[in-house]
Amino acid sequence: MPEFDWMTIREACRYIKVSRSTLYNWERAGKLCMYRFGRAVRIRREDIHKLASGRRSLEQHS
Repeated sequence: MPEFDWMTIREACRYIKVSRSTLYNWERAGKLCMYRFGRAVRIRREDIHKLASGRRSLEQHS
């Protein structure tokens, strides 16, 4: 079974400089998958990296 490196919502928001509501909107839109462990919500670090690199490439084209 693969090992994943997890981030909290707060860590992910700080890393890609977006609000909590933006992350939850992306989850609803299917752009991001959040995992719930009891009351804790986590996001895979690799998913955040992919999302961040996609945002950066869009910003460079603007």
